[in-house]
Amino acid sequence: MTHAISTQYIALKNKIPLGLLLTLIITAQTLFTPQAMAAEKSSADGSGNSSEAITILTTLPVTYFLSSALVADTNIQVKNLPKRGRRLNGQENYFTSKKAKKLATTFNSASAVVTIGKLWRDDPLFTAARSANIRIVEIDATKPWSSTLEGISVAMTPAQDTPWASSDDESKHGTKSAENTPSVFFWLSLMNSARSAEIIAEDLMRLVPGEATTIKTNLTKLHSKLMELQRRNELAMLNAADITVFSLAPELVYLTSEQNLFVDGSFYKQDIEWTSTDTEALEKHLKENKIGVVLHKWEPAEPILNAIKAAGAKLVVIETIDAGIVKKGSMLPDSYLMLMEENLKNLRAAFIN
Repeated sequence: MTHAISTQYIALKNKIPLGLLLTLIITAQTLFTPQAMAAEKSSADGSGNSSEAITILTTLPVTYFLSSALVADTNIQVKNLPKRGRRLNGQENYFTSKKAKKLATTFNSASAVVTIGKLWRDDPLFTAARSANIRIVEIDATKPWSSTLEGISVAMTPAQDTPWASSDDESKHGTKSAENTPSVFFWLSLMNSARSAEIIAEDLMRLVPGEATTIKTNLTKLHSKLMELQRRNELAMLNAADITVFSLAPELVYLTSEQNLFVDGSFYKQDIEWTSTDTEALEKHLKENKIGVVLHKWEPAEPILNAIKAAGAKLVVIETIDAGIVKKGSMLPDSYLMLMEENLKNLRAAFIN
C-alpha cells in the first residue's frame, strides 16, 4: 500500500504518466538484480563467451579423462601436467623441481585446475598453480564447493588381515598404519568416477556458462558410458561360481568393494620384505581356504608368485591407474577408461572360464 501511494505521489509531482513510471521501475529492477549484474560482469570479463578458449589443468588419468570428455566440442582446452603424467608419489617432486618453475607461463594462461585435494591433502597442483596465478580457480573432483552437497564415496585404507602376520607386520602395514586414513584411489570405483564427473561438470558450467549446454550433454554421455561398463561387468560376474579373493594391495579397496568381491585375507608387505615364512603361510592359507584368485597391483617377486601357483590360485594384476598410457610423449586422454576396462576384463577372466 505504501509502495503504491509513493509511486502515485512521484507520478503526480513530476507529471509523469503512472503507467510509464511503473514500466521504468520494473525495467530498472530487472536490470539491477544481482543475477543480471553478475551476467553483465561475466560478459565484460569474457568468461561467459563460448567463443573465447580457456584452459584447465589436470595431473591424473581420471581427472584428465573426465575433464576431456566433458569439454568435447567446446572451446575449453584440457592440459595434463606433466604431459607424460606422474604417479602419485612422484607429483610433489615434479611440481617443486627446477623444471616446474618453467610452468609459470602455463599456470598464468590457465583458468582452472582440477584436483583431488579434499581427499588427497598432498595434491600439489593447486598450490603450484596458485603461486604463479592468483586468479586461478580450483575445481575439486572429489567434493563440491558447497558443504551441503555430496561428494564421492570415500573408503578407508583396509587393515591387513592374515592369521600369520606378526605384531611388527601389523604396525608397519596393518591396522595401526591404516587407521583413519582415507584411500586415495577412488577412481577404481566407476560409480565414484561418475559422481566425480558430475562435480567437475557443475563447476565448469559455472566457470564457462556459454558452454553449459554442451557440457551437460557430454556429462549425460559420459555417465552412461561409465554405468554401462559397470553393468556389463556385473552381469558377467553373475556367472562366477565363487568371488573370493586374497588381496596383496590396499589400493584396491574401491574395486573389491564395488565389484562385490569377498576379500578373505590381505597381506601388505612390500615384496622385498617377504620372508620364506610369509610365502609358505600364503600358500597354506590359499589352499586351506580354497581361494582361487589373488589380487596385486603388479606382478610380485618370484617367490610370492611361486607360492600363489603352488596353491593352485591365479594372480590378477590390477592397475591402480594413477599413471596412464603414454604415446608419442603424451598421456592419452582415454587412459583411465582403457585401463579400467582392462582391469575388469582381467578380473572376469580369472573367475569365468
